[in-house]
Amino acid sequence: MSSKERFDAKLAAIDAAKSAGATGESLATLRKFLRERNNYIVSKAAKAAGVLGLKDLIPELVGAYDQFFLDPLKTDPK
Repeated sequence: MSSKERFDAKLAAIDAAKSAGATGESLATLRKFLRERNNYIVSKAAKAAGVLGLKDLIPELVGAYDQFFLDPLKTDPK
């Protein structure tokens, strides 16, 4: 699987979790993607968590936000 295919698969998994609603499986999926290194994937997972009102993910949301400020030139070069 190419890098683009993996990227697209992650976006599809986030969309599926969002469509499924606030379930345990959605929570686990979004938690996983909030730990990603790619800021775009993290932003999509964060948006889905917000839309679903998954307050259990607040610690992960804060951690995901913080990770991009540790070394911003390295973690978000654009």
